[in-house]
Amino acid sequence: MYLIKILFLSFLFRCAVSQAAPVLLVEMVASPSVEQLQMIRNVPGVENVKRFDSFRSKYFERLYEVDFQSQEHILKALTVFKKFSFIKRAEKSYAIS
Repeated sequence: MYLIKILFLSFLFRCAVSQAAPVLLVEMVASPSVEQLQMIRNVPGVENVKRFDSFRSKYFERLYEVDFQSQEHILKALTVFKKFSFIKRAEKSYAIS
């Protein structure tokens, strides 16, 4: 019985991870302007751009979470983001619901 529960919970966890929205964590060089955030929003496949955390610090004011429609859009966006001089780095993140 215990093994069945573990297998079932493992299955649920994998389903939650596989259906989570694709996300990039994007660190800016400086706190972004409205225009820079709009440039990110205009990248094909971007669904949402928001601050990673509301904690007031210089680092967290530069860290954003960018949600995408699919993994394919993330791959294309990474190429585009390399051209933006205001982006320091972009890393894949996996949201778990």
